Amino acid sequence: MHVDDALFSRLVGQIYQAASSHEHGDEMVRAITLEAGFACGAVHTEDRKNKVNSVHNLFTADGDLAKATPGDWQTTFNRQTHGLQELCDISEHKRLIEAGHTFCATDLAPLPALRRTQFHREYFQQLGADDFICTIVRSDDDYTIAVCFGAPANGRPLSNEQQHLMKMLAPHFQRAYEMRRRLDEQEMERNSAWQSLDSLATGIFILAENAQVLFQNVMGEEILESSTALSIHQGTLHCRYARSNRRIQTQIQAAIDASRQGADMCWAPTELELPEAEGTRLILCAYPLRRASGRSHSRATPACMLFAHDLTQQPQLPRSHLAALFQLTPSEAAVALGVAHGLSIEDIAALQGHSVATCRTVLKRVFAKTDTGRQNELANLILSLGSHIGDRQ
Repeated sequence: MHVDDALFSRLVGQIYQAASSHEHGDEMVRAITLEAGFACGAVHTEDRKNKVNSVHNLFTADGDLAKATPGDWQTTFNRQTHGLQELCDISEHKRLIEAGHTFCATDLAPLPALRRTQFHREYFQQLGADDFICTIVRSDDDYTIAVCFGAPANGRPLSNEQQHLMKMLAPHFQRAYEMRRRLDEQEMERNSAWQSLDSLATGIFILAENAQVLFQNVMGEEILESSTALSIHQGTLHCRYARSNRRIQTQIQAAIDASRQGADMCWAPTELELPEAEGTRLILCAYPLRRASGRSHSRATPACMLFAHDLTQQPQLPRSHLAALFQLTPSEAAVALGVAHGLSIEDIAALQGHSVATCRTVLKRVFAKTDTGRQNELANLILSLGSHIGDRQ
């Protein structure tokens, strides 16, 4: 049985385009319905546990019916799909519900008998269809998903060409569904990641390779709203004070360069030099994000994570609590808190009355006890703990 190659290629393209975005599902059903000579088409889902049926991406070639608002008549038909359970039960009994399988109405029962069913009267006849063909895309204990098309109600059954075309398209429907399912899972994972970042007491900004801000968490938004020093201008983060802005941009660019090169970056958190009138003390620290294996960079690829802490808003972690959490000595806790507050090793040494070499040795012990390896990691750990510990004081 010959199927036009150009037609087949166009329809396969529509199927995979629908896999890339939910919005293209309607266009896929419309294209197959019109180009293959069907009267109507839809995606049918059966919730097998709850015996609930629904119809999506409904399209009809009937010009008068198509003038109605699609959402309105799709909602109407969904109210009537309880009658479809009768056909689902017959399909199940005849073992037609298997992923990848394509079957016609006449595989269920003779057309005269099907025409007497409630769903045929209330659904297919209303769409100007009579005979129909289905391809099972998914079938498991939870759901059955099928792509269904109806033949015009002109007394003639589906043609051999239409049946052969649907069987040729069946594996592409399955692959496209799996692609869509994986994309949905990835989207859920991304949303979970964003929600996790929103739960942190630290401001988080995700920046692309061109330094455009791709995301800021809830605390990041609060920092921008509560301080006039920081703002997002034309998509990039800026400080209104030139010297502090240069320090921010230097940190961000260093992190982006390290991300491109797949290199680590050792950079201590920096407290911005802000006038007292600002009423805020901001500490920022940029950290490179590693490129995912096998993925090329684009201008929207996340390359840098910028941590921002407002010391005037977040409770401070007492030295005794920090020492108890990580079994630090008083000297080690003092060095750790100094790092968290953006002080250099030289500044910490001067404050503690120790040599720089001694402070570096103490810092190495702190890294080992806190399971960190960089000053920015240590600072972010301590500052993120500050709000939670502070509430218990």
